[in-house]
Formats: sequence, structure tokens, C-alpha cells
Amino acid sequence: MMRSTIFLRAIAKIIVVPLDSSKVAINLSNSAKNAVEEVRKDYTISDYHFPIMDEIHHTGQLNTKTHNLPGKGEFVVCDELLQNKFILGYYDESRKSWFDINPILIEDLNNWKATNSP
Repeated sequence: MMRSTIFLRAIAKIIVVPLDSSKVAINLSNSAKNAVEEVRKDYTISDYHFPIMDEIHHTGQLNTKTHNLPGKGEFVVCDELLQNKFILGYYDESRKSWFDINPILIEDLNNWKATNSP
């Protein structure tokens, strides 16, 4: 959990930076970026995750698509994505639930889309 603590501290520092202090803001921005990179190292994303993460990112809804792995058998991919916090659940102001990928993983999704687009 040390990496999460570092990430939260970096974000907190960004919030209190005066806007007219661009040199400090850039340094803290780099600190926040470095903290996000450290947290991202904890995630192991498999190729079969990306199409479903992309769909959830666009629809805001979970699905029941399955995947089969040797030794694990068939499972619902969204269950795995939720368990690993690759996708997160939210509520809007009317308490309706919606889902999206973990913001830390957006760069990974965008890189996957760039390399897998026709």
C-alpha cells in the first residue's frame, strides 16, 4: 500500500500549489506522474481484458462476457476486472450506478487501442 500512499500525497501536493508558481507546479506534476507510474506497475493486464475495458469505458455498463483460461476455467471477465480494480463502480446524483475503467489505466487502454486499430 506504500505506492497508493505516495500517489495520494502527490495529488494532495498538487491541490495546494499556487497557480502562479509554474516551476513548482511542473515539478509536482512530474511527482504525480511518477507516482501514477509506480501504481500502474502493480497492475497486470492481459490481452483479453482490453476489449471489455474499452466497451465498459464507452457504455458505462458491465457485461457477462466470459473467457476461458487453463487451470481457471470459464469466468465472467467483468467479475475479474472489478475484483482487480481495473474497473470501478460509481453512482450518479440519482443513485444510478455506472462503471468505468480505473483512471490510472486510461493510458494503457489508449495505447492498446492505438496498436489494435485498423
